Amino acid sequence: TNIDLEEAVATGKFREDLYYRIRVIPLYIPPLRERLVEIPALARRLLGKFNQEYGRVVEDIAPDVLKVLQKYSWPGNVRELENILGRAIINMRFNETCICREHLPQFTAGPHTMPVSVAENDASVLVQPLGDVLADFEKDYIALVLKENQGNKTRAAKAMEISLRSLYYKLDKYGL
Repeated sequence: TNIDLEEAVATGKFREDLYYRIRVIPLYIPPLRERLVEIPALARRLLGKFNQEYGRVVEDIAPDVLKVLQKYSWPGNVRELENILGRAIINMRFNETCICREHLPQFTAGPHTMPVSVAENDASVLVQPLGDVLADFEKDYIALVLKENQGNKTRAAKAMEISLRSLYYKLDKYGL
């Protein structure tokens, strides 16, 4: 838990009998932001889990992606890392085997924003964030491919060379 259970017991917000049942062996696990060197090994371990769950063969994570992951503050700890990697795999084409920057989901978590490298030359010409432009294009493209395949999601996924699971994720994401 992320609350101080001793304080919660003292203020009556947590049952004392339950506190003593679960406090047999107190463990302190530091937050992920204090264990950034563990991210590559942890991320690769999670790849194995997702390969089994999603029926994929993702073999590696690009070095620049690992650097980005190690610069993030991880307010959601390991669960957030798991969520981000899972979404990255969903964003991959079925034949891709390495997570690259373009597979990472867009982060808009305020002060915890994922670092993004922007070209140093005249970024002022951008009218909209690239993620918004790409999302709009992806939504329109998926709608078009679905229409061309008479709404058949399996054929549409094959035509776009993505997994059916990825297509369902994107359909839900864009409300299609």
